[in-house]
Amino acid sequence: MSINISELIWTVICFFVLLVVLKKLLFDPLVSFMAARDARIQDGISAGRTAQQQLDAAAQARSDAQRLIDRGALQGNTDGKLDVSEDMLRTMIVCQRMMEDAAR
Repeated sequence: MSINISELIWTVICFFVLLVVLKKLLFDPLVSFMAARDARIQDGISAGRTAQQQLDAAAQARSDAQRLIDRGALQGNTDGKLDVSEDMLRTMIVCQRMMEDAAR
């Protein structure tokens, strides 16, 4: 049994041609698809975190306003709406937090 040199050379050449074709037609598109998918997933995760932070901030503002209403610092009109400007409400919430921190 002997090694056929020309057959060995052609086998190596065909193997490398196959590698180049697979890289061009399979690996590169697959890698770019996975990178795009990863980017979409990361965007979704960051959007979810942003939405959760907004929900948490809204819940905190709602609880702050409710504490001010319970304390009697805020009163609504006959329509059930608060009769105070947004800046005044922010100021009152800051004061409420300062008073709570001082009480601790």
